[in-house]
Amino acid sequence: MKFYPLVETAVGSGRFALSGSQIVALSTSEAIKSVSGTAGAGLRAAVSPYRSLGGMPDPVTPQTSELGSVYDLLIEKPDEPGIFVSGGQILSSQFSDAALLAISMQLFYGSRVGLVSHVTEQAVTPSAPTENGTGGAASSGSASVVSSGGSAVSSGGTVVSSGSATSGGTVTSAGAA
Repeated sequence: MKFYPLVETAVGSGRFALSGSQIVALSTSEAIKSVSGTAGAGLRAAVSPYRSLGGMPDPVTPQTSELGSVYDLLIEKPDEPGIFVSGGQILSSQFSDAALLAISMQLFYGSRVGLVSHVTEQAVTPSAPTENGTGGAASSGSASVVSSGGSAVSSGGTVVSSGSATSGGTVTSAGAA
């Protein structure tokens, strides 16, 4: 498959710029790995899949090493050609390489797209028991995940869960959201 390399414009900026000539790689993850070698210290690498479209791309079974790879979709800014920012979508290589899904999405967005490896947020670990006897975690401005009953606070709300989830079972919850 063919890709154009993208490199973050500044550490943590989330803005990616075209940074070289077309490369060829067997998968999206291999293409990103190739571009990473040319990115400066602390800068993330991304790629923009390329195909001259005359319809939808043919499916390509992902390489074994590519299966399950997850990427954030980048969209080229219409007012800044060559600059890509997050499109708020997450794509995964499951039945086909994520690059081909991205190419298909170019038609929807009407702009070139890119892919950058998805960085998961830090895992939330249960804290010590609180006054109400539940373990939990608090977060401001982002969602929290709490297992085995607990509380999560996001933007001032409280969720208290008491119950269990099992395969084929039920989830019981009591509390305010």
